[in-house]
Amino acid sequence: MKHARKDYNERIQDTANLIPQDEPVFLLRAQDPCAIYAMYEYILQLENTLVPSMESDELIGCVRQQTTAMENWPVKKAFPDCPRELLKEFPDVDKESED
Repeated sequence: MKHARKDYNERIQDTANLIPQDEPVFLLRAQDPCAIYAMYEYILQLENTLVPSMESDELIGCVRQQTTAMENWPVKKAFPDCPRELLKEFPDVDKESED
């Protein structure tokens, strides 16, 4: 599994080894203000592409559930001292690496 960010290759692992080593993956985080829009579009694409079935309904339901969780996740919990407008400039900052 290959992440776009090199530090993710070391931190985010596929412990079941279900994703091939050379397969690119992309991670969206709730603190990224653009992530939620990507999730909305992904849901639309799933609805327009997948053949209706229990499996596709389950997948769409899972994506909707995760989208709701992302919408409700409090960014201020992760960065309590940072003004929200500054967070929008740095959607994928790891607070520990900044110390």
